[in-house]
Amino acid sequence: MMDSPTDFKDQLLSKLLERGVKPQCEICGHNHWAVVEQAIPLQMTVPYGAFKISPSQIPSAGLICKKCGNLRLFALGVLDLLPKPEGELEK
Repeated sequence: MMDSPTDFKDQLLSKLLERGVKPQCEICGHNHWAVVEQAIPLQMTVPYGAFKISPSQIPSAGLICKKCGNLRLFALGVLDLLPKPEGELEK
């Protein structure tokens, strides 16, 4: 369980390295990132440009390149970083 922003940052970076994510920015080539220290909820919308927003979200983690501002987003569920529902024990 993640108790602080530092725990979140450490666990995120560990998972990304473990899965072979290349650290260099694909835009400018630098490796200077700021971690957004809380989940970013990406809203799912109706397909084909409709503007009605559904209640579905993809909880994501964000990294921002300190050189060029490129934003990388990673789905927390794929990285096994979603918080466990209350009462559920960790594996």
